[in-house]
Parts: sequence; structure tokens; C-alpha cells
Amino acid sequence: MFVDEYRASTKDLASSLPTGASFPATPPGEWEPDGVFEEGVGSMQAALIWQCTWIGEYQRADLAGDATARSAALAQLDGWTELPAVAPNVDAESVSIWHRDVIGAAEEGDDSFLTALGEDCVGTE
Repeated sequence: MFVDEYRASTKDLASSLPTGASFPATPPGEWEPDGVFEEGVGSMQAALIWQCTWIGEYQRADLAGDATARSAALAQLDGWTELPAVAPNVDAESVSIWHRDVIGAAEEGDDSFLTALGEDCVGTE
């Protein structure tokens, strides 16, 4: 079941969230209780919330001028493509693009892609 898969994934990922952050008990949005979902959808939803939570942490640190917390958030986000729900679904080129155009760019001061990703995040506040 989708929600069960989501909850199992959130338990696995919870220890790698920023201090004080937690996953919603149920996935954000409206989900058909009797709907049929492909295996992995619940896990990917948890991974997306993980990503959004770290993007939010990055943005908070950036606004506060906290370079250490900003770098720590980027280090976590750098591992996005290695999360269990993500890794089997990305090819080497996509991984390279993530590291170069998203993380690398943010490390060099251009966080426009992270900002755009953060605008699509829901249910992580």
C-alpha cells in the first residue's frame, strides 16, 4: 500500500533530516485511499520530501548568512541521487547534471535551480 511504503521510507530517512525536522505522518496532497499505485511511489514521495526539507534548510541558512549550515545542507543534497528510492531511477548523465548544475552551481553562488526546486515543495514546513 502506498501510505505504508511512504511511512516505511520516512522511518529509514528520518535520521538524515535536519535537526528538528520531521516527515508528515501522511504524504501531503490528496491521495485516493483505494487507489492503486506503482511500487516505489510512496518511497519516492518520502525522498522528495527529504529533498524539499534540505532545500528549505539550505535557504534558511543562506538567508541567515550561515555558511557552515549552508554547506552542510548542500552536502546532504549532494547525496540526493544516492537515496534508495532515487538511485535506481537516475542514469549517470542525470547524476552528473545534478552534481554540476545544481549542487556545484549553488556552491559557486548560483542557487537559482535550488530556488526553483524549492518553489515546487509542499508539505515540508
